[in-house]
Amino acid sequence: MSAADKRSVALAELAPTGNIRVAMNVGNAATVSRRGDALVGPAPRLAAALGAWTCLPVSVIAYKSAGEVLKAAAGDAWDVAFLAVDAARSAFHFTPPYLSIQAIAVVRTSSPLHDVRELDAAGVRIASSAGAAYDLVLQRVLRNATRTAFEGPQASFAGFDAQGLDAVVGIRETVEKAFAGRADVRPLQGVVATIDHALATPVSRTHAAALLDDFVRTSWRALAGQAAGGEFRDEGLRPVTPAMEETGHD
Repeated sequence: MSAADKRSVALAELAPTGNIRVAMNVGNAATVSRRGDALVGPAPRLAAALGAWTCLPVSVIAYKSAGEVLKAAAGDAWDVAFLAVDAARSAFHFTPPYLSIQAIAVVRTSSPLHDVRELDAAGVRIASSAGAAYDLVLQRVLRNATRTAFEGPQASFAGFDAQGLDAVVGIRETVEKAFAGRADVRPLQGVVATIDHALATPVSRTHAAALLDDFVRTSWRALAGQAAGGEFRDEGLRPVTPAMEETGHD
């Protein structure tokens, strides 16, 4: 099979409908944010570049949480997703990472806790977002503290307040935005987890997976260089679900 034939097979596997359906978690402020009715940031920029690189149209499907992205995969709702890399997500092939982000913890100003290493103690109650990569980390490492999972980070922030929990964990950018201007909370020193983000596709799509790996290794590096040099203008992408609520989930 020629290189051109192999690429044709991979493209057909990547976009069986002729359109690359890209899933994005609009609540992860480190990867995507809103500018009017458009989505901008590293993930939308990379999705637009993928469309240009494959010469295929791209439809961005906005989801409220990583958990919703994963659930939608069962119904074959998307072809490519921007997700955090985690060994528990073995149903997907992940490309090399395009971004690493941090999960942090916030406590009340009056809390005796000062460092994330103090979180796993008896009696400490931690709010988290169900299905998020950092929630999977908490499930693996916590031995003494109690974890309470909510449906998305906004719900976890609300639960932290309403239930008087001791701490809440989330992506740094999302947490900082949610608690900006509040004098009654403060971040703990240290990082709960550093999480790689990558493009994901169902593990059964082996040809598409190889194509995506090649794309990330070649095109994302070039895009990042253009952005650093001020050459790239982020015009944004418009999601196919524009009615999505402004408050999203990690």
